[in-house]
Amino acid sequence: MPNTIQIRRGPAVNWTIKNPILASGELGYETDTGKYKIGNGIDSWSSRPYFIDADLAAALIQEAIEGLPSSPDGRIGNMPDLTTTNKTTIVQAINEVNTPPIALTALYANAKAG
Repeated sequence: MPNTIQIRRGPAVNWTIKNPILASGELGYETDTGKYKIGNGIDSWSSRPYFIDADLAAALIQEAIEGLPSSPDGRIGNMPDLTTTNKTTIVQAINEVNTPPIALTALYANAKAG
């Protein structure tokens, strides 16, 4: 008889209200958002980052930069008219699923470096 693995799950509001500490390696799944976190046995739910994979990060970045002016070499950091507002929009899109937030200066420096 096969075994079934159950993952702790519930709507985001319940996770926020209860703010549990997930065991090290334990998954917590938000049934209404599709996001999940992985516990470390120490930090509460609100202190843990959402899991983000490379595909999701790439999609968020692409969505955030659509419509921005392009540079000759296609790199964000070399756009001559990339305003602080546009840079902030890119960072906010990434930070929707990334906690703790990425420092704007670090993201911009990485983008400028190519």
